[in-house]
Amino acid sequence: MKLPNLAQEGTLILAFFTLCCLGATHEKTLSENSDWRRPHDMLLVDEQARQIHRVNLRSKEANWSQGFGGELIRDLQLIGDDRVLVSIREGYAELDIKTGAVLKQISGLGMVETARRTVDGHTWLGLSGRAGEVRELDENDREVRSFKVKGGAFIKVMRHSSRNTLFLGNKTEILEVDYSGNVLMRWRTSESGQSDAYMATRLPDGRVLVAGGKDKSFTVYDSAGKLIQKIGGVGSDLYNVTGGSSWAGFQLLPNDDVVLSIWQGHRGDGQGVQVVQFDLEGEIQWLWKHDPRLIRSLHGVIVLDGLDTSKLHDSLNGYLAPVE
Repeated sequence: MKLPNLAQEGTLILAFFTLCCLGATHEKTLSENSDWRRPHDMLLVDEQARQIHRVNLRSKEANWSQGFGGELIRDLQLIGDDRVLVSIREGYAELDIKTGAVLKQISGLGMVETARRTVDGHTWLGLSGRAGEVRELDENDREVRSFKVKGGAFIKVMRHSSRNTLFLGNKTEILEVDYSGNVLMRWRTSESGQSDAYMATRLPDGRVLVAGGKDKSFTVYDSAGKLIQKIGGVGSDLYNVTGGSSWAGFQLLPNDDVVLSIWQGHRGDGQGVQVVQFDLEGEIQWLWKHDPRLIRSLHGVIVLDGLDTSKLHDSLNGYLAPVE
């Protein structure tokens, strides 16, 4: 495996509800002149600090941080009008991408793990607990649909697909379910029972990409569900560089690189690599670590580079792209 060269990034100064004094930020990059293999502008979900951070490594003036009184935050999505949707423990919120200001907050909706917005303005929530409950709310936050996954599911992150189905992270497997909760397909990511399979998306050619959670792997399956590639895993070169307790939320870039958030555990000491970018051969193209006093343990990332935040985005066909 080729390893990147170390580069140093300057200090980021942030205001109220923001990161402050972000020194000791490091990046490693193989290709500084590439449009996609360079320091990014990112939205990050910090599980341990219970905050959303914007970290623009090319323009520190854009940075901010926002929390919700200690409520757990897991998921995030660009929903248009320069807003980002975030799941919080009792509901969801919408933030201004430019400032981090809370523009809307809804609570009392149950133990929410994941939230998604669709083009009709509806909000979909995946709830915590073994039942695997999914709720759909209209644009006025009235429930219009609710179902439980047949056989139950411990939902981590939920993603819509272009086939009008949902991918759900569920312990040692990814489930694909229809809008009634029927399980259509299962991708088992671990035989050890320690996986906490996190997130999946499907490419236009039918391949399915899966972040394996505590299996510390990123896997690719063909359209029939057969495993065709495994990147990482404990003992691999990639894992030996990044470490981490869980490989969590990810984004597939237009150049087919994967940007992956690496959860460093509940201890939240922030040690180790928190964001890594690799190609589908498993070669590291860029990675990032920072002052662990300020960002603790990530489990979600959106790379904002090249995205029009005035539009709703989703990964219906694998790539994060506008939905109209």
